[in-house]
Amino acid sequence: MPLHLKNPFSSRWRMATWVIALVIFYAAFGFLILPPIVRVIAVKQLSKQLGRDVAIEKVEINPFAFSTTIHGFVIKGKDGQPFVSWDELYVNFKFWSLFGKAWVVQEISLTKPFAHLARNQDGTFNFSDILARLPARAAPAKPVAARPLALVIEKIRIADATMDLENRQPYAEITPTAKPPEAVGTSEAPPNLLILRAMTNAFDALAGSTNQVGATLDDLDVSNAALHFEDWGNSRPAKLDLSAISFEATNISNLPLTNLTARLSLRWNTSGSIKVDTTASLQPLAVDIQLDLDRLDLGTLDPYLEPKLDLFILGSEVGLHGAVQVRAPANQLPKVEFRGDFSLDNFHTVDGVMAEDLVKWGSVQYNGMDVNLNPEAVAIRQIVILNPYERLIIETNRTINLLNALRLTNSLVPAASRTKAVVAAKAPAATKAAAPASAVVNEAAMLPPISIGEIVISNETAVYTDRSVSPNVNLKIEQAGGTISGISETEPAQIALHAVIEGIGVAEITGSVNPFSNTLTNHIKIVVSDVDLTPTSPYSGKYAGYGIAEGKLNLDLEYQLIGRRLDSKNVITLDQFTFGEEVSSPDATHLPVRLAIAILKDREGKIILDVPVQGSLDDPKFRIGKVVQRAIMNILEKVATSPFALLGAAFGGGGEELSYDDFAAGSAELTATDEKKLDEMAKALYERPGLQLEIGGSVDPEGDREGLQRAALDTQIRTSVWMGLRKSDQASNSVDDIVVSPDERSEWIKRLYQQALDDGKITPDFLAANTNLAAYAADVLPKKQLKGATLLMASTVGNAQSQTNAYHTVLVPAPDPMEAVLLATIPVNDNDFETLAADRAKAVELYLLQTGKVQSSRLFLKKGTIQSVRRDGSRVYLQLQ
Repeated sequence: MPLHLKNPFSSRWRMATWVIALVIFYAAFGFLILPPIVRVIAVKQLSKQLGRDVAIEKVEINPFAFSTTIHGFVIKGKDGQPFVSWDELYVNFKFWSLFGKAWVVQEISLTKPFAHLARNQDGTFNFSDILARLPARAAPAKPVAARPLALVIEKIRIADATMDLENRQPYAEITPTAKPPEAVGTSEAPPNLLILRAMTNAFDALAGSTNQVGATLDDLDVSNAALHFEDWGNSRPAKLDLSAISFEATNISNLPLTNLTARLSLRWNTSGSIKVDTTASLQPLAVDIQLDLDRLDLGTLDPYLEPKLDLFILGSEVGLHGAVQVRAPANQLPKVEFRGDFSLDNFHTVDGVMAEDLVKWGSVQYNGMDVNLNPEAVAIRQIVILNPYERLIIETNRTINLLNALRLTNSLVPAASRTKAVVAAKAPAATKAAAPASAVVNEAAMLPPISIGEIVISNETAVYTDRSVSPNVNLKIEQAGGTISGISETEPAQIALHAVIEGIGVAEITGSVNPFSNTLTNHIKIVVSDVDLTPTSPYSGKYAGYGIAEGKLNLDLEYQLIGRRLDSKNVITLDQFTFGEEVSSPDATHLPVRLAIAILKDREGKIILDVPVQGSLDDPKFRIGKVVQRAIMNILEKVATSPFALLGAAFGGGGEELSYDDFAAGSAELTATDEKKLDEMAKALYERPGLQLEIGGSVDPEGDREGLQRAALDTQIRTSVWMGLRKSDQASNSVDDIVVSPDERSEWIKRLYQQALDDGKITPDFLAANTNLAAYAADVLPKKQLKGATLLMASTVGNAQSQTNAYHTVLVPAPDPMEAVLLATIPVNDNDFETLAADRAKAVELYLLQTGKVQSSRLFLKKGTIQSVRRDGSRVYLQLQ
């Protein structure tokens, strides 16, 4: 029997054949059969589950590398445009890691991913329908103790990513979530404490997540990504383009002792850039972040300011360069510190109503910042403000551009009641009572320690325009600058500021202040020199009724504040201030402003007002501006009511008694008292060359009549005596030189009395018309000697007692009965009164002129006719003009 040997290669060959066949099948199935099946099933299922058209251009599977590539993936939106898409997604999974301690994904690569997320006008999102189709989340199963899942991703690469974010819902239609009732009235922690607690909780949660998932990403690379953001929720859309986004990160893990490094860079719109370098470790927590932000334009986001601010940001370049360091000691809140510099350059805003410049500057720099959250502290080495510009405009409708921009109550009309109503409406019931002064102190005490080495201001310009008056008022402060140095809680800051007003005037502000202390003394001195007042002429015309022809303003203000107690000196000097033409204005005061200027202006052309102010800042009624304004109004009111008192007070003289001079009855001769008063008046007029004086005589119809009658009687007696002199004596003496002794005068009165009887001047009718005179005449001679008219007078009074006291007179000394009857026979008419009043006024004028201190051009005699002569007493009245 033949022997057959077994071929050992036949079984191996069959095995190899099967292996090769299996490999070929596996390769064919993986490379050729499975991809189109996966593509079809994925498109069908995704379209069904999402309710959207889904397209996949191609699926590639490498069954040997355990990698999958999906090309041309698109989920379309309801509008038919792409909602989510990418050009290529590549995932490479290490199959053998299924049998190790951690699952390992070798690489995830995504090329040109795109997503368009939008919020519709009705508040829904462009993916809300997708969320609605997803099955409800099942109740979480009870945790089962198991080994924590470990996942390692060696590399993620994302290239040329693009995302569009869009909001179409108006913010006015978004209803804020109501605060829970139990939260109302609860005290809130300070913001810095909330931030620190949130950081602690976040890192604790991340560290604790290793009990469920231990995740590590070795390498993350995002290159040339872009984000386009549009928000139409406000009346003005907000748009932002972030491009050239690059993000690189290594060792991203929640495992202890892992050091993370990350770098982010992007372009902000067209010119800005952001670069962030980060190193961090979780346990122990240590984070170091290097920030470099250059030329970030904030104007694209200014629509978000619209609810609170009505302005446009035309230019801004934000820069931030520094380092953030976070350390978390065991069982303590993290320590967070920022050190670096901040700048906002080429900042430019216009108001949203008139689109005119509001605030702008060349640069604001915060150099050497050191900010700590734990413990709280802020230190800044230097703040530099270059070329700041502010413009305040009062429009024709009396609205103010700044208040318009801030969306505040905007009216120049006093409205104390309206203000009280607004405050009462906004204040909670429990806080309607006035807050105690300690509340202000407590708010200041809550501030963190702040220190600023120096604030430097250079070339500031401020423009003020008032279009509510015609012509418009335009004022400019320029070349302002200086330093404020040494700002801290313990020491007062030193102030040294200066400015040029209207190209000529100079302002200097010096002193020392401490805004953080309620015990240190704050002292500020403000000196303003040679400010031209003519630009404010429209205000003068509107409220004073006269424009300003010329004048300059000088201020010497000094304020000292100890605690809440203010003690200030306010010296206001107007140099060569002169009113111009009269202006017809319904708002003009009726107070004598021109007279006030004349009274206040000295020989050098200066008006000096010294208005000291003291008070407590805690007094709600205390306002420095109102106190000064009230003092000036008091001066004007005093000018209107008591101008001579104001004038006399300026020179240590009398009060309103300077406005008149008294004369003896019937006399135009000045007394020594009147001359003294006129000396004071001459001195005042000399020191106030702008004043003019109107002089008007006055008479007392009763007293001056008797005075004129006695003067006429005295002249008649002297004339009679002079007529009895020899011719030679008459030649050497005038009637006014004649001196009559009392005895001689008594004798002449008897003679003239008898002559009047003989001449028929004293008649029964004359005496009957003057009962008092009749009583006097009855006592002149004994009854046995009475004859004729005298007997008639006696019969008129009968047996009545003598009525000597019935005759009233202002003459000093009082006349005897015979003289009284004789004086009554002397006629006095209105012409005599007019002449007496004029003589008195002339006497005052001549006296003032002879002092040599008053020019005749400044004195005016007030002429009066017989009918209009003033009858207010034996005086001369003075009136300032």
